[in-house]
Amino acid sequence: MVNVALSRAQAKVLLWLSAADRANPLLAPIVRRLRLAGDTREALDLLELARAPDFPANTAGRRVRAGRHVGEVLRVAPDGSRFWLANERSGAEQEIDAGFWRAKARAAGR
Repeated sequence: MVNVALSRAQAKVLLWLSAADRANPLLAPIVRRLRLAGDTREALDLLELARAPDFPANTAGRRVRAGRHVGEVLRVAPDGSRFWLANERSGAEQEIDAGFWRAKARAAGR
């Protein structure tokens, strides 16, 4: 119902959200999508970032392009095996396998 109310408001609604509200599983994707809609940073190609020795740590907080997916890297697993992207179209979090991108970067460098 929140999504319907916000979509019908057509940008004529002001919401004050606490940190807990922004972490709410129903509101978080909407908040992320709205925040990323105004992000003017260039999206860096994930394949290029995967060639760096500090990958995936070098992606944290950056706006990246992973194939057809574009968004901001929210966090990186402590072991560097994966990271999470906030998709700018949906606001949803997407888990990305760092090993897949490392292998793809190695194959492209041949």
